[in-house]
Amino acid sequence: MLKKLILISGALAILAGLTATVSAQQLYVSDIDVKFSTVAPPGSDTPSSGYCNDVSSESISVSFDTSGGNVWKNSSLIEFEQPRSTYPGACLGLCVQIVCVSTAGHFGIDELTFEIFKFGIGANPLDPASTPPIRTVSMFNIGQCKSDDNIKDIIGRNNKYYCTSWDGSYNLNGIFGKSNGQFGFRARVKTNQVSQTAGNISIEQTAAFPGENQIPIQVNVTSIHTVRSSPTVVGRITGVAAQPYNILYRLSKDALVTIKISEATDLVLAPGNYPLVRTIVSSTPRVGEGTPDGTLTNGDFWDGRDDGGNLVAGGNYIAQIDAYSNDLWERTDGQPDRAFTYTTQLSLDPLQITDVAVRPLGSSSTDMATISYMLTEAATVYVGIYTPGTQFVSINTAPPAIFNNSGTLLRSFVDQKDRRVTASTFWDGRDIAGSPVCDGDYVYAIYAVLPSSSNFAPGGEVRTMRTMVGTIPVVRGRVLAFVSPSSTVIGSTQSVADLDPFYFRYTPSRAAFVSLYIKKMDGITIVSSVTENAIRAANFSNREVWNGKDNNGLYVSSGSYLAELITTDPFQCSTKKTSTTTVQISVNMFRTVDVMSGSLLGGSSDTARISFELSQPMYMQLRIYPVSTVVNPSDWPNVTGTPVYEVEGMRPGRSRITEYWDGRDVNGILVADGRYPFTLVAYTAGTAQVMYSTDKTYGYVDVSRGKVIISEFKVSPSLPTLYNSSDTVKLPPYEIEYAVNRQANVTVEVLDDLGAVTANVVNGEVRDPDILNKEFWDGRTSYIDGNGYRVTGDFVEPDSYNMRVTAQDIDAQLTSRATVQMDISVDPLRIFDVSIVPLTLDNMAVVSYQISEPMKVVTKIFKPGTSMPNDTDDPPAGRLVKRIIGVRPSRTQISEYWDGTDLTLSKVPDGNYVFKIYASTVTDAISAIDGVLSPTLCPNESCRVPDIVTSNIPVTRGGTADLCGDFANETFFAPNPYNGTSGWFKIPIIINGWVSLKMYNIAGDLVYKKNFGDLNAPRDGGNNIDGNNKCSVAQTHEA
Repeated sequence: MLKKLILISGALAILAGLTATVSAQQLYVSDIDVKFSTVAPPGSDTPSSGYCNDVSSESISVSFDTSGGNVWKNSSLIEFEQPRSTYPGACLGLCVQIVCVSTAGHFGIDELTFEIFKFGIGANPLDPASTPPIRTVSMFNIGQCKSDDNIKDIIGRNNKYYCTSWDGSYNLNGIFGKSNGQFGFRARVKTNQVSQTAGNISIEQTAAFPGENQIPIQVNVTSIHTVRSSPTVVGRITGVAAQPYNILYRLSKDALVTIKISEATDLVLAPGNYPLVRTIVSSTPRVGEGTPDGTLTNGDFWDGRDDGGNLVAGGNYIAQIDAYSNDLWERTDGQPDRAFTYTTQLSLDPLQITDVAVRPLGSSSTDMATISYMLTEAATVYVGIYTPGTQFVSINTAPPAIFNNSGTLLRSFVDQKDRRVTASTFWDGRDIAGSPVCDGDYVYAIYAVLPSSSNFAPGGEVRTMRTMVGTIPVVRGRVLAFVSPSSTVIGSTQSVADLDPFYFRYTPSRAAFVSLYIKKMDGITIVSSVTENAIRAANFSNREVWNGKDNNGLYVSSGSYLAELITTDPFQCSTKKTSTTTVQISVNMFRTVDVMSGSLLGGSSDTARISFELSQPMYMQLRIYPVSTVVNPSDWPNVTGTPVYEVEGMRPGRSRITEYWDGRDVNGILVADGRYPFTLVAYTAGTAQVMYSTDKTYGYVDVSRGKVIISEFKVSPSLPTLYNSSDTVKLPPYEIEYAVNRQANVTVEVLDDLGAVTANVVNGEVRDPDILNKEFWDGRTSYIDGNGYRVTGDFVEPDSYNMRVTAQDIDAQLTSRATVQMDISVDPLRIFDVSIVPLTLDNMAVVSYQISEPMKVVTKIFKPGTSMPNDTDDPPAGRLVKRIIGVRPSRTQISEYWDGTDLTLSKVPDGNYVFKIYASTVTDAISAIDGVLSPTLCPNESCRVPDIVTSNIPVTRGGTADLCGDFANETFFAPNPYNGTSGWFKIPIIINGWVSLKMYNIAGDLVYKKNFGDLNAPRDGGNNIDGNNKCSVAQTHEA
């Protein structure tokens, strides 16, 4: 055997400089072993009890048994669950021998501890961290160490062993049981003593099993452990324990299992005599938990039924579990390795009612009171509805008995319901006779019954062991909680209510018969029966409408009334069938609202406005009074004074009405500016019943025209179209534009620089407002004669003038006047847009111009270099070359053509000629012969227009022309061919000279001859002018 000695501690005393005696103590486990006792006491013939509590020092060691040749088969065995006196048995003795050595006297041994552990992977017997103890056994005050003089002493003497028995059990998940596997143990000896000679002695020493030549303890038993029984929980709200019961257990190894259920309710029967109800399994193989650390669990269940499949009654039952197995070790009695019987209690209540919930009977006509519940088994359910306040003798019986006549059964229901699903029983709130019950907290009682043929179901049925009792409210309430009255509202700036139609809204909680009456405030007199005994829908917003009239069709007077709504509820008990809801309403149906007035301002189309809205179609009277009038509301509607304006008539209700006033009195005359009070009275008409508007409607309307105003005043001259000039020429007629803000008398005048009226364009004529008026002045003087006629004179002299427009109110009481003025520059008679085209070989000279008015115009052309003495006189005689005189139209381009000839029709030589243009509107004042102004008709040239145009006009025939060729080419006779009695010649006179015309017949005879040119020096012949040798050859025309 392994003997392991460990010196834990000793005592030494060394005194410095002295020689002392050394004291020492030793304590250790000298031997550790496992033993089994077959007889007790040892050496006797009495068999051992088999519980190993009689193992002693003399018991045999089984830690290394070589008798069978296989030490692992025979050594350190715990082979059976139930005790036996032969080895291997159901337990072993764990034993140690303790030795001590002392040099300083005796000392006590305080404690011996056995720590049992199970071998696993990496287990070290001396390391509690890798081999934690699964069971600990401690012994105290073991004995005395009687060693002297350092001589070894066995504690207890006589080769004594200290032993403890172990049957292989330890704590498994909170319950002691046995699991198979290999185990070891540690023995720890400990002392803590005080000796007079040795001082403080503290020794602790540990030894472990198995050691050398030792086999671990081998447990291989059939054992039942970690048994759990649990019911099935039924219910989602309040779960209850019900069948099946789950029976969970673990086996230390595979075995055959038998589970029996016995009835244990009868207290008279002795244990073991309880009647068998059900065998769940019989010698049925079940698996072991697995070695070394298995956790496999077996599970069987009991569904609350006997062997015949019938449900048993509730009570206390016992589940008995037995297991056995056979292996190489056989009992001497031939029995297998049988585990200890394990029992567990099962309290069965197979038929229960749970999850009871109640939904009250509510206000809707379709509402049902609901009792919902769940059964643990399918059964017949009995539900009773009792009057409020009902009490029962006991609810632990079914059916329950009413206590002391405290209530009455109103309604009962019997239904077959399924198991473990939510079932419901519905009650419509009526008694057994079908009559509605009144609101209240009614009592319900529920129990269930199912048939069973089991001997353990008394009476052949299983009943719930208690009756479920509670209250089920009926809370229909009044069919109508309230009525919401409302009236029509009109007006925006001044909203008013209490107008017809009147609305009464309500929502019945269930269908009901409804009557609505309008009553006087005495609550008795009915004014109007709006509706009577009419059915109205539930949960719908119903509306009754009253038109504000009584039963005779007449409007009721203003005031307060009662609206009484009576409901008859067919779903309420007789005492509460009829209910009345009364509300007070105000009536004021004839109103004038949203009265607003708009001022009359200065605009031409402005009118004063008085707008309002009537609650009913009514006849209205609108009166506007002078500004000094005072309206007294306390004397309504009487007003002292005569209205300046009034209007009356029937007007519609509930729409915006606007009355307009143009600011004129009854005679059509505009009133003066001011604040005018008005009154508005409205009342019904056309019926015998006259109802006045309750509103005292009055106010003010402002007339604030202000002064007459002239706007957009503008004077524009006529601007002729210019063809030859970029200058701006302003001519008559002048356009005078203006607008007045209201109708007015308008005068338009033209004033000279001294303020005198030169022309009267418009004289006090009426002009309408807000339009652009246009007047025209022709630039002439004018005045109004005594008869009121306008007399027009001549054009005004060129000057600056003032255009004045005056506007004045038409009516006499309005004295407003407005004037606007503008200075204008006037020059009515003009010669303008002058241009010239020089005279060339190709073109005649052209003098173009325009005149502002029709005139007789004189154009005179003078020799080059002529100087004008002044604006009026012509140059000296002999300078004039050409004159053109004629009446010309106005404002169109006039072209005077000059062919370059003088007064004798002779061509003038090239040069820069001077021309002069003047004119007069008096055509007779200018001579058509010589253009001279008549001193009689135009003294001092007063009738001549101010403009006199003088300028130059070039004559540039030039020296580059083919004079002879032009003469030849341009001379012809027409018509050609000649077929008449007369014809004519065109003979161009290119330059001054003589022309001789001679005509010949075909034979060459001269038939006609004529000379042209200077009559005083005629020339014979027809030779052309030499022309500087350009015409050396005679030219002969085809003609």
